[in-house]
Amino acid sequence: MTKIYKKVIVDPKTWVDPADILPSARFDTLEESIEYVSEVLGSSASEECPCCGQIVKLYPRKLHDRMAAFLCALVRIWKAEKDNAWIHIRRINTGEKASTDASYLVHWGLVERESGMYRPTKKGVRFAMGKIRVPSHAMVYNRKYCLGFSGTRISIKDALGEKFDLDELLYGKWV
Repeated sequence: MTKIYKKVIVDPKTWVDPADILPSARFDTLEESIEYVSEVLGSSASEECPCCGQIVKLYPRKLHDRMAAFLCALVRIWKAEKDNAWIHIRRINTGEKASTDASYLVHWGLVERESGMYRPTKKGVRFAMGKIRVPSHAMVYNRKYCLGFSGTRISIKDALGEKFDLDELLYGKWV
């Protein structure tokens, strides 16, 4: 049976079982390794994956004002064009520095993204128009995978804060 260990550099002449050095380092099966990673993801700790050595940590990503402004500007352009149009990220102007976090809106199901092109989902349009609330934080692993949500449910106005004017973003001169 193959054993899976955390990365431990050992001189072959003086072999030491990594489990003697790191008691939690040895797992007899892939299932045990997955269980260990799941435990780490369920805590606020960060650890190395026993299989690949990658850092395992769950990050809370806040739906912040620049992400909300991006969504509103995207909805405005999308409504001005034919529905279902894909919009290139460079066409989306909020009057502020561009948010590199716009791609995280996918985790809330507010946008679809493909090769630098975006379009709002029905849920994204409803959120931008103030019809629904969404969780304030997405729990993201490895920048790609949303494993859940936390925080209170917020409106688009809550997300925009005082920095942006919703009416100006949706109907004004920014775009």
